Amino acid sequence: MITFQPYDERHHAEQLRDWLNTPHVYAWWGRERLPESIGGAGKAAATLDEVHRDFGVGDADTHYYMTLLDGRPIGLTQWCRVDDYAGYPEMLGVVDAVGIDLLIGEEGATGRGIGTRIIRQFTQKVAMPGSGLNVAVADPEEANVASWRAFEKAGYRHIKTFEGERGHVTRLMMFSEEPASSN
Repeated sequence: MITFQPYDERHHAEQLRDWLNTPHVYAWWGRERLPESIGGAGKAAATLDEVHRDFGVGDADTHYYMTLLDGRPIGLTQWCRVDDYAGYPEMLGVVDAVGIDLLIGEEGATGRGIGTRIIRQFTQKVAMPGSGLNVAVADPEEANVASWRAFEKAGYRHIKTFEGERGHVTRLMMFSEEPASSN
């Protein structure tokens, strides 16, 4: 069973640091891929201070959750209102949407369809209700086939491909639900 627990830096920061420093995570989230990010090998490795800085309580616009599989932490999932980040709605061409992202830190939980289940459940049970919005977007890199395929399998549609803010070719993926009828 997949569940989500609000991220608490006092209890989760060390686990997150360890995940950010594993090859299958830093390949997409790490410092060498995205210079303003943290995580990697050797000197690029994330420190606990950096995790506290980047994932601490000071970022009120992004909501972080530990992803649990059968009660065991396996990753981090996050959502934000796209409109809360200057330039992001213009870059995506989308307003009034909730953006989501995730990492699966436990390598044994990858390649088994768990990412698709996480995306679907997080979108419908956490991000959309939490944001009050009925459109969700994600922007995985084109080269990260496993990621964008998981979004597709979770019901997201490929809207467009564009050069992201960091120069990587990116896919805009969108999921929408019709608002509940007021009748």
